[in-house]
Amino acid sequence: MKTLTRARRLYPFQVRDIKPTSTIDLGACISLPSGYHCANPSVVRYQEGYVACVRGVNYVYKSPRSLAVDFSVGSDYHTLNRLVVLDDQFRPLRQLEALNVQLENVEDVRLFVHGGQLLGVGTQPVGKGIGACRMCLLSFDAPLSKVELRPLESPFGANREKNWCPFPLGNELGFLYACNPEVFLRLPAGENRPVAFEGRRTPGAHQLRFYDCGSTPAQTLDGQHLFVAHRRSVRLPSLQRVYTSRLYLVSPDLRRVRRSAYFRMGAPNIEFVSGLHLSDDEVLLAYGVRERQALISRFQRSAFFAQLPLR
Repeated sequence: MKTLTRARRLYPFQVRDIKPTSTIDLGACISLPSGYHCANPSVVRYQEGYVACVRGVNYVYKSPRSLAVDFSVGSDYHTLNRLVVLDDQFRPLRQLEALNVQLENVEDVRLFVHGGQLLGVGTQPVGKGIGACRMCLLSFDAPLSKVELRPLESPFGANREKNWCPFPLGNELGFLYACNPEVFLRLPAGENRPVAFEGRRTPGAHQLRFYDCGSTPAQTLDGQHLFVAHRRSVRLPSLQRVYTSRLYLVSPDLRRVRRSAYFRMGAPNIEFVSGLHLSDDEVLLAYGVRERQALISRFQRSAFFAQLPLR
């Protein structure tokens, strides 16, 4: 079992390089204090255009072989968020300064729309350093001046929760919690603790291995839920840490799952997709590159799915 676990963490043999039609640098749309760097962004269609959130981090990686960091500001991990409204051509219209203050130290915000309201999920550290953290649900008001943060309890009593992918479940929210095997949750109205989805066998927390982890809120594709997931692995013989992504397409009853090949967009080893948007003719992927860039890549829709067939 240990040998199998190690093998699954090796860099996948079949990884496709996909080429966008164009790429937008979200770092040019926001400003961060000295010593902070752009990281994992999210983007969603809302009101007059798009709303984007760019994470700012106070560290840099020491080596491509490691996730160890040097702090450029302070001596512990700290996150700033910069929210901006963009027009249809991804030009900044206005900065959402009030929200930036309210979302300080919420990590990896993923924006989505449910029932016409702008929502999000993010991770809140609990204590110092890398370790304990919890998920929270973000509810924005219509003028985009206030946000309510609602901590969510772990369904398994774990002290480290992150990378839950929300999807619509009638008037409630569902979450893709794990990908190996797939575990789905639903959040009952008015509750803070999601529960396992009825009718599916759910492994215990000790059985979850998280070879693939959730990356983006769902988009609807042919009446099904489309997610992006990511995998952290090691490339031999260099021992370089590599992040790759793949698509997950889940049927409405959550019983059938189709997946694409793993893919990258040509960035160096750490490329973290944290936003997905589908329109009639285009696919947008929002992603961070090695905690130094926040980008949106645009793809012609038919060409995107031709490169990444779902099986």
